[in-house]
Amino acid sequence: MKHDAIFELHLSPVGGRKKPVAAQFTLPIVLGEQTLHECKFDLKDRKMLAPGETGIAYVRFLRPESLQGKLQIGCTFGLWDRHLIGYGKVLELSKDSVK
Repeated sequence: MKHDAIFELHLSPVGGRKKPVAAQFTLPIVLGEQTLHECKFDLKDRKMLAPGETGIAYVRFLRPESLQGKLQIGCTFGLWDRHLIGYGKVLELSKDSVK
């Protein structure tokens, strides 16, 4: 998958999802302004990510214009699935993404 970024993801062990996410999934991230930004994730070297685990994912932004100027390496965000289920950190942004 051509990707826009690489994120570190952590699913909360309590109060988040009850089941793991598959190797490829789509969920929104939430930044400080509480706006949801839909992303497609492809886990690196894993078939799933269970609650309480941390993994690396290649990320494709479904509406990159909504993230223009809002992401930088090292920034953190929430993972959303009807409620906050975890958090993540930006490890890498492609040169053509949302800088």
